[in-house]
Amino acid sequence: REVEQLSASKAEGRKAQRLEADRTRKEEERIEREERRQLKIQMKLAQDEKKAILKTKRKEKRRRERKTNYCKNKELWREIAGLMTDMALLEREEKMWKEVNFDNCANVDTTNDYAAELDIAATQVEKDKMIESNTAQNIVQSITVSANRINNVLEEVSS
Repeated sequence: REVEQLSASKAEGRKAQRLEADRTRKEEERIEREERRQLKIQMKLAQDEKKAILKTKRKEKRRRERKTNYCKNKELWREIAGLMTDMALLEREEKMWKEVNFDNCANVDTTNDYAAELDIAATQVEKDKMIESNTAQNIVQSITVSANRINNVLEEVSS
């Protein structure tokens, strides 16, 4: 009978050990599942954060593209280009007039008739220079005003 009791107690002890091992294994599995779930949640949050950052970058890029393609900016840049082209043409024309004036002065004969004509031509050239300088000043003033307008608009757009 004692042997039976010892065998029964050993069997109960083994059964208790198995039950404890099962409980421990199940607890470890539960902990692993919870850790995997937490990891998935963290990965999802990281992905959501990356998506938000990408969305913000795309939005900023679109905003910058709209600024550069904004009609007023394009019109102002076209105006600047036109004014710069006009300025270059006027400078070339002024240079040609100076060359022509120099050539005319070099070819003038020393006779009185030519001297009188030279005086008239010089007076006319001086008048033309005054008109050209006024025109050039007006153009420079116009370019300055346009450039200031463009700078103001660009400052408004960039802020």
